[in-house]
Amino acid sequence: MVKIKYIFLFLCVLATEVNAFQVFSYLDSRNSYKVFFEKGKQGVKHENGDVLVNAEFEAFGWSDLQVRANVEYIGFKKNNAWGLMDNQFNIIIPAVYQSIVPYQQKLFIVSKKGRFSKTNFYGIIDETGKTKLDFIYHNLISAENYLIAANQKEQKISFGIISNRADVIIPFDYYQITYLGHQHFELTSHARQKSLIQLNPKLKRYAEKIDSVSAFKEGVAILFKNGKQGLIRQDGKTLLPIQYKNIEWNDGKHIYVTELDSWQIFNTKGERLAHHQADSIFYLDDGKLVKNLTNFSQITEPENTDTSRDFPAEIKGVFGDYFVLKKDGYVFLEKDSIYPIPYRFYDDFSWNEHFFIGKQKKYKGAQQLIINKKGNKLTADSAIVINDQIAIKNKSYWGFYNADLIEIIPSYYEAIKAVDNHFIVKFRDMFGVIDQANEWVIPPRYIKIEQLKKDTYKVVDKFLKETYSQDNTRKDARLHYDVYDQLIVETDLEHNYRLLNLDASILTTWKKGKYAGHGESGILIKEKNKHSLINFSGKQLFSINGYDTIFLTSDAYFPIIKDGQFGFINQEGQLRIANRYDSARGFKNDLAAIKIRNSWGFINRQEDLVIQPYFSEVSDFNDQTAFVKINGNYGLIDRKGRFILEANYSKIEIQNGYFLLKKGNKWGIADAEAKVIVYPSFDAVSVVDDFIAVEKYGNTSILSKTGEALIDQQFDQIIYDRHYQQFLCRKKAKTKQVFLTDILKGKYP
Repeated sequence: MVKIKYIFLFLCVLATEVNAFQVFSYLDSRNSYKVFFEKGKQGVKHENGDVLVNAEFEAFGWSDLQVRANVEYIGFKKNNAWGLMDNQFNIIIPAVYQSIVPYQQKLFIVSKKGRFSKTNFYGIIDETGKTKLDFIYHNLISAENYLIAANQKEQKISFGIISNRADVIIPFDYYQITYLGHQHFELTSHARQKSLIQLNPKLKRYAEKIDSVSAFKEGVAILFKNGKQGLIRQDGKTLLPIQYKNIEWNDGKHIYVTELDSWQIFNTKGERLAHHQADSIFYLDDGKLVKNLTNFSQITEPENTDTSRDFPAEIKGVFGDYFVLKKDGYVFLEKDSIYPIPYRFYDDFSWNEHFFIGKQKKYKGAQQLIINKKGNKLTADSAIVINDQIAIKNKSYWGFYNADLIEIIPSYYEAIKAVDNHFIVKFRDMFGVIDQANEWVIPPRYIKIEQLKKDTYKVVDKFLKETYSQDNTRKDARLHYDVYDQLIVETDLEHNYRLLNLDASILTTWKKGKYAGHGESGILIKEKNKHSLINFSGKQLFSINGYDTIFLTSDAYFPIIKDGQFGFINQEGQLRIANRYDSARGFKNDLAAIKIRNSWGFINRQEDLVIQPYFSEVSDFNDQTAFVKINGNYGLIDRKGRFILEANYSKIEIQNGYFLLKKGNKWGIADAEAKVIVYPSFDAVSVVDDFIAVEKYGNTSILSKTGEALIDQQFDQIIYDRHYQQFLCRKKAKTKQVFLTDILKGKYP
């Protein structure tokens, strides 16, 4: 901690020294001054080492820390107050003010504590300390020939503009006033509406109800309004109308403008329905269209933009009767732009049909605020939504609440999980199960609980021991439970097993063996070289010797390995196809893939070689077709081995019933009958319902399912709204360079 303090002090000293050097440097070009430090105080030395000012001051410069040239005086701080020196370092005004900054020649804006309050009041003095403007203002800010002043009006601080003689130029009716240079001001009303004015010397209003305005550069400023930008000259002339997404005004000569992105809406017949300009658009449930811009949005009819509802924020969606709005990195909920919910959230939020969860800052961290559709709220350290209920964690303990945010399970538990009409909970480091009334169904005695089906659970206690007799000795065996479909396999350390159903009823006695697989027929147990298949009722279907491995499949024939070769047995354990193949997979649609001498083909149940082993890779038959690979390329064959898609492709994928075909770096598509709709010529292809989206050179178009051009224009993004069966197509605007000379001639980009 000490090191941190030293570093902080060093930074402060360095900043003060630079500031003081700049204060002194203009006073006498023939001399050089340097601030020195002694016992935490500051003084001034000449470059030859002579002490000009003893080290008894806290700072030199001005209270706003701004550097100003051509000021013949020096502010100083002593005993936590500010005063004034002349350029010979003589104190001419003692340190009695809370702040001091230069205003005009030999005039200074200063502040001091009120007589009966701790509030600072501002006024103006001259170099002798004589009051030139009474100390009646809550703030004074220099604005060339004017002063931006603050006063208390109707129990709130309001700003206005006055002269240095206290004449009111702009009444005290504003929440904030910003000086932009060249006698231009940005006025912000208490309703947060902004306007641009100039005092020259009469009042001229140049722009009303704007979002903001930049400082003037080369006599030109950028206007921001409703998420758009424009250019205005300092005489009020509009250089560029407020219709651009972005304007870059670099050195006052090079201007770059970006128009709004263009969105076109098409129906499924390819007919254009509407055109909009926005950053993003989407439909609400009532068919209204949301158009989002930077910190601004509109809700309008898709084909009629004359009537719209405006929001001074971006609309992210709708939660119940509330709009979810985002502005300047924060998220808000409101029913309309007049009556917002008085909460704001960080850009970390989510919602579903029942709950909105937003992150808020709190002392030493953050918290979750949960709001339901009725506006009821709860705070939590963490929250997990499960349909129409929500688990809430506070101070390391979890509870459960319903959609009305009424507590149904108190916050007693270290962990909680909803399962059907029960809750698995962790209480004092042990797991149990409670019901909706918070009564124990299974007491908290277990280190693990897992639901198998409704009202049935697999539990593991902290001992897992069962005592049994063997060879006239007693042994403790650790038990383990695995669940496979409808069976529970209970095993011990001696490789004994028995089977239970999901109701924990014992199906078999203890036997030697290990789990070796399961399928639709039952569970496979292996003991040395013997395999046993037991169905879900506990009945043994077969017990056979001599096989290395048996693979259970959904088919009536199971692949086996014996002596390193593959064959097939039936569900009774009888050998149906001899082990004569290098590899084999289970039957699918009455055909099985087999491998002979590193090549794959297919056999039927009679072991007829239906498709000769020509291929380096094959898939199982999906109904009537299978993928094959030959000579490094993929194709598609039918059940007789005939190519219905020639092996010309480096990759084939199935998507929504279509075949996506890749050749080199290009993609095409074929229909369900393997008829090629589009040959590989696109960078990407995807299937959206009954339509095909194709991308080339970064642009997207829409084809019909027969390959005909439906939307043949090139767009950067296409969104398909399934509910309204419309395509929302976006074309991003490109940045253009324009020249001030062209703008002045009325040539707009």
